[in-house]
Amino acid sequence: MEKKRYKLILFSALICFIIVAGSTSGSYSQCIPDTINCIDEDEPGQICPDELPVGTVGEEYKHYITILAPESGNVGQINIRLYKVRLESIDNLPPGIEFNSETMEFYPNEAYCVSLTGIPVEAGTYDLTVAVTPFISLLGIPFAMPVQKDSTSVSIIIEASSGVNSLNGRDFALIDAYPNPFMTSTRIGFLDLSPADTELRVFNMLGKQVYHEIITGSTGRNYFQFTGAEIPSGFYLYIVSKDNRRLRGRLIKSN
Repeated sequence: MEKKRYKLILFSALICFIIVAGSTSGSYSQCIPDTINCIDEDEPGQICPDELPVGTVGEEYKHYITILAPESGNVGQINIRLYKVRLESIDNLPPGIEFNSETMEFYPNEAYCVSLTGIPVEAGTYDLTVAVTPFISLLGIPFAMPVQKDSTSVSIIIEASSGVNSLNGRDFALIDAYPNPFMTSTRIGFLDLSPADTELRVFNMLGKQVYHEIITGSTGRNYFQFTGAEIPSGFYLYIVSKDNRRLRGRLIKSN
C-alpha cells in the first residue's frame, strides 16, 4: 500500500517520525532504525503513516520510531542550518506508555531509533506533542536556540479492550471508522472470530463505487486503511463483507 507522507509543523517538519509497525521483543538494544524503507525524500522531513499501531488497555505495547534529523529548519521566521537537535520530551503519551532512546541528541543525515513501551491504562486518542532544542554552530561552537514545542500529526489510539470478547454472540462485527469525519485517510475495522477474505467497498451518495479492497483477516481486530484524498468532500457509504454477510457504515469526508 502506498505510504502517505505528512509534513510536521515542528520547524517546517524538523523531525521525521516514520513508524515501523509491528511488535518488538527483547531489550532496547534491538531498537534499530529503518534506513531501508524510511527515506527523507522531501527534506526536512516527512512522516508515514500518521498513526502509531493501535494499543489496548491492559495489554503490553512495544513499538519503534525511526527519527531522521534534518540539516536545516525554521526557527521563528528564519531558516537556519542545524548542528544538531536535542529531544526534550514527547508529551501526551497514553498513560502507562513511556519513550526510551539511547540518545537524546540527533545529528543531520543520521537515523536514530526510539521505543515506545508500557501497558496503557486509559482508552482514548492521544495526539503527541514534541519538544526539541535546535542547535546551531557558530565558529565551531554549538549554541542552543529556544525550545520549540508543537503538535505533530502523530497519534496513538488506545482501545478499551481487545474486542474479541465484545462480539456479544456474533463472530463478525464492525469497528467504527476513525477518524470520521476525515480529511485524507481513515481506518475502517472489523472484529472476526472466523477469519476469511473480507471485502471493503466505498460508495458515494449516487451509488458509484469509489474504492474497493480485499484483505485476509486474522482472529480479532482487522483494519482497512482507506485513503480518500482524491475524492470530493461529502457523505459516503461503505460495506464490509465476507461470504454472504455484510456490515454497513457511513463516512464523512471534510476539507
